[in-house]
Amino acid sequence: MELNRVERRALLIASSLVVLGAAVRLGAGPSEATWAWRPAAGTVGSLDSTRARVQREIERAARIATPLAAGERLDPNLASDEELQRLPGIGPGKAAAIAEARRAGPFGSADDLARVPGLGPVTVERLRPHLTFGPGGTSSAATGADRAPSAAEAGLVAPAPGAPILDLNAARTDQLERLPGLGPARARAIVGHRERNGPFRSIEEITAVSGIGPGLLKRLRAHLRVR
Repeated sequence: MELNRVERRALLIASSLVVLGAAVRLGAGPSEATWAWRPAAGTVGSLDSTRARVQREIERAARIATPLAAGERLDPNLASDEELQRLPGIGPGKAAAIAEARRAGPFGSADDLARVPGLGPVTVERLRPHLTFGPGGTSSAATGADRAPSAAEAGLVAPAPGAPILDLNAARTDQLERLPGLGPARARAIVGHRERNGPFRSIEEITAVSGIGPGLLKRLRAHLRVR
């Protein structure tokens, strides 16, 4: 009896399966290592490590969602990304912008946050009561807009005995970096601005330097002069 095309194809497939089955029984077919599925190397972690990662993410989210307690303040020069996001109006994007801006030099006061992209005057004022600053900085609670500056901050009195008074147009980087609130990065920025744009005509022009705002200017007045 002659088979049609479909029947011949079915017979061929059946024969192939029989031969393959016989080869597997005799150990001549592909081994388990060839056809068995194995996860890619390095993609499998233990259940414990997976649980630990999940727990860390839960704790991180819970920390971000925890509001500041009464009287609690954060130092924007030291706070982690999670801590920064606890501040009112600060989400992941603004927290990242604060972290990026402080690489150019530490914030000396809440006013310095105005140099962070995305932080306008309204946001800075909202943050002010919740911020504090470490050595060389000032407490934001003590620099509110409703407080009049002290005589020293306004430059009306001489600095403390022994404190340097530098010529803004002649001081070296190593001299400037010892002034309150500056440091190496800002000192280099001042000298670089002076070299590119010429001498400062007044102390107020120092606010044209990246990272130096009105708050820091107040603290520097008693230590600087312009000839």
